[in-house]
Parts: sequence; C-alpha cells; structure tokens
Amino acid sequence: MARKNKVEPTEERDAPAKHLARVVADSIFANSAVMSTYGKPTFGGEVDLGELYETLSRRALKVREGDLSSAENMLVAQAATLNLLFLDLTRRSSNNMGEYIDAAERYMRLALKAQAQCRATLEALAEIKKPPTVFTRQANIAAGHQQINNAAGTCACTRAEITEGSPNELLEANNGASEWLERGAPSEAIACDQDVGSLVPINRSTDNRR
Repeated sequence: MARKNKVEPTEERDAPAKHLARVVADSIFANSAVMSTYGKPTFGGEVDLGELYETLSRRALKVREGDLSSAENMLVAQAATLNLLFLDLTRRSSNNMGEYIDAAERYMRLALKAQAQCRATLEALAEIKKPPTVFTRQANIAAGHQQINNAAGTCACTRAEITEGSPNELLEANNGASEWLERGAPSEAIACDQDVGSLVPINRSTDNRR
C-alpha cells in the first residue's frame, strides 16, 4: 500500500512572506523606519519603531477625519528651518565675498534655493488654510460621441458677442455717394414701355397645331 506524502498547508508556509509584503507596502511603516534610522544620530538615542508607527498612524487618522493641524505644524516648522538655512548660507556667502568669489557664489546659490523652498512651503500652507476657488461647468457625456454642456448662459453670451458686430445690411462706400460695395446690388432702374421691335417670323414651323 502506497504511503501518501504529507502536504503542509500553503497558508502557514506563506504567512511570513505575506506579512513582510504588507509591512513593506505600508507607507506609514516605511516612513517610520526611515525616521527611526535618521532620528537616532540626531536625537542621540534609539527610537522605538512601534511607538513611532502608532504616532504616525494616529496623525494620519486625524488627517483623514479633516484635522490638518499636524500638517500645518509641520509646514510651519519646515518653513522656519528653511529660513534659518537661508540666513546661515547668506552669512557664509558674505564672509567669502572678499577673497573667495567661487565659494561666495556657491553659498549664495544654496541660500536662494533655501529661500525658494521656504516660499513654496508657505504657499502650500496657504492653500491648505484657504483653498483656491475653482469654477467648473457641468457636462453630461451621453453614449457615443456626444457631449451636452449645461452652461446655457455662457453659450448665449458668446453667441451674442459673435453676432453683435455683424450688421445685416448692405455696405456702402464712405465717400458721400450712394455706391454699393457688395455684389448683386440693384442696378439703375430703366423706363417702362420701351420701343422694341417685334420678332421676325423666320424659320417658323408650318404645323400650327404645335
């Protein structure tokens, strides 16, 4: 009697791989790992990855609920840091201005880049606080190659603007004389009852019934 091979469940065998894939695909966890790596030398201590993940998850949940205070705080802090970089790089450029022109120019370029990033950060903060107003038109797309725009007022104004400057009358020369400038204008009237000779009976048919 043949012995059957024991087959292990694939779910238990693939569980670690699936768990690792979910962890890597989780953007909050990935950013937590990066923050933990860069935060260790900056703050001089080990940053707990689990606590960092929980903190970022709570902030992300508040953002989804409409509370953007954490994002606003981050942008304000980044703008202040970029402004500090701009001031420090400008000072370094000024110190090298007399003797080392190349170094002064490089520092000034970096300072202007920091200034531009600071301005972009403040613009992003302003858009979060007061989003720009967008005017849109409603459009209904029917089956096939057909589009219906529900902006009757705008179309009517456009049509009026197009037809307003096209007079429906004949053009005349602007020289004081009544001279028509368009083709097909009526010619000078002729007198009635003119003396016209009758037709000559040449090559007439001999059959009067026709």
